[in-house]
Amino acid sequence: GQFGYAARDVPVFSTAGLQKVANVPGSALDFDGSRTLYSVRGADGSDVVRIRDASGDDATIFDVPGQQVKDQQAFLMPAGAIFTTKGADPFLPWEETVWEFRDGQLQAVSAGSSSTGSYRDLTVDGTFALWGEGFPDPALVLRDLVTGLNTPVAAGVSRAGVDVSSDGDVAYTTTDYLIVLVPNGGVPDTLSSGPRSNVYPRTEGAVVVYKKSSPCCTDLVYQVYMASPSGGEVALTPESSIEPFPDRHYTVRSGWTAFAQEGTGGVLQVWSRSAAGASTQVTY
Repeated sequence: GQFGYAARDVPVFSTAGLQKVANVPGSALDFDGSRTLYSVRGADGSDVVRIRDASGDDATIFDVPGQQVKDQQAFLMPAGAIFTTKGADPFLPWEETVWEFRDGQLQAVSAGSSSTGSYRDLTVDGTFALWGEGFPDPALVLRDLVTGLNTPVAAGVSRAGVDVSSDGDVAYTTTDYLIVLVPNGGVPDTLSSGPRSNVYPRTEGAVVVYKKSSPCCTDLVYQVYMASPSGGEVALTPESSIEPFPDRHYTVRSGWTAFAQEGTGGVLQVWSRSAAGASTQVTY
């Protein structure tokens, strides 16, 4: 066989600055400062979901045989929790369901059947949740976690990335690999341009950040772009063979955009961009 070696600088942080905020007998799914959402997997592969409060008391909110909670698709909300489950048996027809536990009551809030299948891609920000109905090109559903009302957003979207802001603004990828922003209660606005693929958006409403790549599937090059209804498209990084991923290489919060850009020797460095459009290198 062959072996390759590469030198990398790894930051190490002192554990003196870390403190334990919660302890649960299972897999922690979410934490809001006082409550912990967690799951416990049984011998049959099924998950039991509980909420532990600040005093350490547990409340079981989900115990349906044959179901497992999907990774990174479980969130606390003001009146309870919302999460996605899938079948624990990989040999049975697959189906994913979005469940909501609200004020002591559990209900399935998504539609679909095991005969057609459905990928949910549940995401939550603030008091809004977003998921897909159907497969392979789902319809998006926006749920207000305060009122419990569902609103259809778009039909036949690509599974190459969706996102929702804390104000209920939705960004998604079309089947033509364009980025569309739908303000809460507003009109869809296509922000990106072709012919390159535009995928995996992240938004806070006023701005959408996403990955742009050359057409599939050889000698691919990538860039991180941002766009807004008033400012058009802006390239944040030059073309690179290093593929960026949302939340790892780019994100947007409170008017600021953070992104990774290839620096000297091919090492990725962190940059930030203010709402005024000033870019600053953060790491060296």
